[in-house]
Amino acid sequence: MQQLWDDCPLVSRSLIVAYPAISATMMLLGGVLKVLLPVCNVLNVLKGGLIWAMPLSFCWRPIQVGPGVLFLFLELYMALTMLSIRERAMGSTVFMCWLAICSTIISAGFVVLMFLLSFAMGPTYLVQPVQGLWPMIMACLTMRSLGKPDEHTQVAGGILNIPNKWYPVFLIALLSLFSGAIMWDMLVALAFGFAHERFKIERLVVGRLWVDSLERRASCLSGRCGQLLGGDWVPTGGAPLPQDELEGGGDRPAPAKAKGPVAFSGAGQRLGSD
Repeated sequence: MQQLWDDCPLVSRSLIVAYPAISATMMLLGGVLKVLLPVCNVLNVLKGGLIWAMPLSFCWRPIQVGPGVLFLFLELYMALTMLSIRERAMGSTVFMCWLAICSTIISAGFVVLMFLLSFAMGPTYLVQPVQGLWPMIMACLTMRSLGKPDEHTQVAGGILNIPNKWYPVFLIALLSLFSGAIMWDMLVALAFGFAHERFKIERLVVGRLWVDSLERRASCLSGRCGQLLGGDWVPTGGAPLPQDELEGGGDRPAPAKAKGPVAFSGAGQRLGSD
């Protein structure tokens, strides 16, 4: 765990620290701040016009006492593993822009899906939210799994041997079983992960002039945040560690091996390992 934190670059580290703090603040002052960080659902986006809820949907999730706290720690652990790899591969500025665009696409897909389901399954789907880091984690996990679709992930000490391309589906089914409900937001994130490389979504930010301009400004401010939280600002183009592996194909060569930990994995081969 300490090694993961030491290797975590600045933006991912800042997000992991800010996420529980913002979630706790919204639990206490949500009524006051609901316009700044609105819940992303059909009512707020389509009827309330709070469209900025879509790019900001990953910023917080209500903290529940009991098992919900353990779920939060698992969420932060997976974010520490998956998001930091993505940031090191892309660069910190590109990663920030990519995160906002992907969150918008996933949230928009979720809102449309809930709107359609509300006609068939009732108006409660109009208030179903997409929130938290799990959709972005699932998107990154799906892209990484598709990087080596023919390899396998051993679960529960080798009792189950799941092909990588089906591992995200298995994980969603398991988390849905634990939560007692279908996790529609993760299903949308799964679809996004499959579509990411096919439609070259990364090109929406890579090589764009506005991203390069933001890079010059952001890199000047990164030193102050780095003094508080530690972590490096990764320049545009990325600086992956030897154990990192890019999700999907992408436009850059991937390092040879990746041995990052995966939730629910056993003592056998882990996702992305040789």
